[in-house]
Amino acid sequence: MKIIRNGEIVVLSNGQAAVFQSDFALRKVESEQKTMENNSWKIGDGASDENSMIPRSMLWGGRQKCVAPVKPKINFVQELKGRRYYVMEMTRSKGLFYYLKDEDKEIRLFHKEEFDPHGIHIMDNFDILTTSTNSDGSVYIALMDEYGRIRQQITSGDCIDENPFYAEGKIYYQSKGIARDPNGQIAAFSNSAINMLDLKTAEIKTILSDEKYDFILPKIDNAGNVFCIRTPFKNPMEYGPVTFIKDVLLFPFRLLMALFAFLNAFSLFFTKKPLKTSTDTGHAKGEMDMSKRIIHDKLLDIQENLKREGKKVVAPKDWKLIRFFKGETEEIASNVLCFDIKDNGEPVFSDGFAVYDMKENQIFRSEEIITYISV
Repeated sequence: MKIIRNGEIVVLSNGQAAVFQSDFALRKVESEQKTMENNSWKIGDGASDENSMIPRSMLWGGRQKCVAPVKPKINFVQELKGRRYYVMEMTRSKGLFYYLKDEDKEIRLFHKEEFDPHGIHIMDNFDILTTSTNSDGSVYIALMDEYGRIRQQITSGDCIDENPFYAEGKIYYQSKGIARDPNGQIAAFSNSAINMLDLKTAEIKTILSDEKYDFILPKIDNAGNVFCIRTPFKNPMEYGPVTFIKDVLLFPFRLLMALFAFLNAFSLFFTKKPLKTSTDTGHAKGEMDMSKRIIHDKLLDIQENLKREGKKVVAPKDWKLIRFFKGETEEIASNVLCFDIKDNGEPVFSDGFAVYDMKENQIFRSEEIITYISV
């Protein structure tokens, strides 16, 4: 089993966990580290800047800072016929790679700025199902050959099609429609439904849809059961009368907060002292608040879920793993952030910090967030 934790692949085998190291990622970090060291003399440490006649910040390029190299992050993994495929996110681009286990060799298919997959699936013949994004914000399913060259556009329309999965001549994917204003800008989205495209007949059929829910991350077992995660549908772009009244009432407070933030930044810039005396002892200086994360295009409040659920989870209780077959829907588990299906049809799932089997026996636990599972 492979999981993705904190942007890295962890391989679980016989009860042991080992981190998979990408040679390309290691070389990338080493190269950026050398570049930073070679350019550090241009920037200086700024220790004597306050006593200088001409502050460095007034010089051309004087506000630059030495930025430590960012470790590439992996957000997808799938193993097939001795190949371990993964998508690696770098500073300005994403790339598709695979690792040949028998040869201990890493192959880079490509990496480019425009590659931003909303889901990816490797087929048995090594063809690649992924997505491509149009300039108007719509997303469609695309088929690549095993070398990463786009062969065919599979879906179309003013919608966002994501997370394709191939099984028995059919492509399953999640899809949501786009509503636009008179200027053509995106105004709202519909709920996400699970569609099935029959490649023989080119017929598209909606398998799961409900105005109250989003159905995401479809996967199919060998018996034809459709597994997916069901979450409450909330349109982040919806603007109703309640939201309007709230905005009117909060406008003076928000205006004062914006003005204070501006003056605080002004004070920091010239006097290096903030206007506000911080009383927050829960976070170290400069530490980012990671209690909220955006996963699967949804904002998740981990701290709030801890209070509500009484345990450390990323996904709330109303995130359900469901199984659908012949019109019947069955709830398998709650607090499900990601999952995969074993060859025997049993799911393995994660609440974001632990991995469980069908009987909810804990297989693995992590202090860092688990965002992907592949068995």
